[in-house]
Amino acid sequence: MKRITLFLLLLTAVLINAQTNPIQIINFSTQDIKFTLLSNNPNTAAQDCLSRVFSEDPVLLPSGSSVTYTQHNTSHLATPPINKWRVYDIAGPDVTYDLTTGAQVPTATTNISVWGLIRIFTQAGEEFDLGRSCTDPVGNYALPSGGSINATWSTLNGNVLIVIT
Repeated sequence: MKRITLFLLLLTAVLINAQTNPIQIINFSTQDIKFTLLSNNPNTAAQDCLSRVFSEDPVLLPSGSSVTYTQHNTSHLATPPINKWRVYDIAGPDVTYDLTTGAQVPTATTNISVWGLIRIFTQAGEEFDLGRSCTDPVGNYALPSGGSINATWSTLNGNVLIVIT
């Protein structure tokens, strides 16, 4: 009985630590923005933070709207959807997973990934990176003044909130 209980506790801990922390993006600005997201494994900096999971196709987030993505494999169910994720993995070549076809990013990859970076594209032609990447582990969590938008990245218990004004 002790072994079963221990196994169930261990299984619960693994599931809790799976990539289920949401990322919420709120666009309070007066302009529509486009963005892409990146997540990676911050514990493998020596291997370029692989595995890296990123959306290649920018997603449009209209002014005055928000979106929450709870995990990669359900991002196609949100509005606006992220339908494809590209994965650079330690185990092999890069692969694009199209969620609309039933493909899923492997849980072995998503379980070790955390939200790391948003790339924001403005109507004024500006491009901003917010968050942290493997090449910049310290990160940039607020946009510099002088751009057509302002944005901040906040993290609490693994949950990410991005506010654009």
